[in-house]
Amino acid sequence: MSTVAEQVQTLVSLVYISSGTQDFSPEDIVEILRKSRINNDKRNITGMLLYKDGNFLQVLEGPEDEIARLMQTIEMDSRHRGLIVLTKKPLRERQFPSWSMAYKDLTRLSAEDAEAYSPFLKESLMDEEFRSKPDRCYKLLLHFKEKLR
Repeated sequence: MSTVAEQVQTLVSLVYISSGTQDFSPEDIVEILRKSRINNDKRNITGMLLYKDGNFLQVLEGPEDEIARLMQTIEMDSRHRGLIVLTKKPLRERQFPSWSMAYKDLTRLSAEDAEAYSPFLKESLMDEEFRSKPDRCYKLLLHFKEKLR
């Protein structure tokens, strides 16, 4: 359900990939998520982050101006490199309304998830397969959203 403020502002969905400039421990990721969830909640941003082999695939949803500001921050973050925006489109309804930032580590998949996505997940998140098929990336994010319920 959208708020009055969201009805006035254009909501957008943005999906990007990037590579980390360092190895991230589980504790590092927890700290990133903690800060992101606080900041995203203040900005009315929701979404999901997938992590695999040092690479990130993230969907962000929220007011267009807030998403633009957040992307500027992410682009300047020294922990990222090679950031590529896969899709940015207007959004009628949030797909991740309950999460300021859901998270899934793709290196720790269940056997069922690994089997279902094995052809897709054998590649790096930075691979041409991801960049050339952004709708497929979005479906991957939605799949993991359903599994987190």
